[in-house]
Amino acid sequence: AAVKEVLRHAPVISAITRNVLYDDAIGKPSELDREFSNLKSKVPVARFHSLCLSWMFSSTFKTLFIQSFLGEDYDYHPYAFLPFSGGHRICTGRELAFLN
Repeated sequence: AAVKEVLRHAPVISAITRNVLYDDAIGKPSELDREFSNLKSKVPVARFHSLCLSWMFSSTFKTLFIQSFLGEDYDYHPYAFLPFSGGHRICTGRELAFLN
């Protein structure tokens, strides 16, 4: 749990690149905020890790709360914590990082 909390504050990767499959608006719909299909988009991992709304115990990002990862009753969105990306391009050192 402590390793995951440290990785939440200091992620291994800064951003994840994804292909945009469909037209979509991010934030307020406007032409500047619009993403078009067949383009690449960067997802800022550190920004998602620091959103206080995603974490039950953390009222501020600067405080460490190991309780966020203890037990089966964790209460955070599955995509709120992505220290090693995901899918078929997941980091090969993921299992090594979680070894004691």
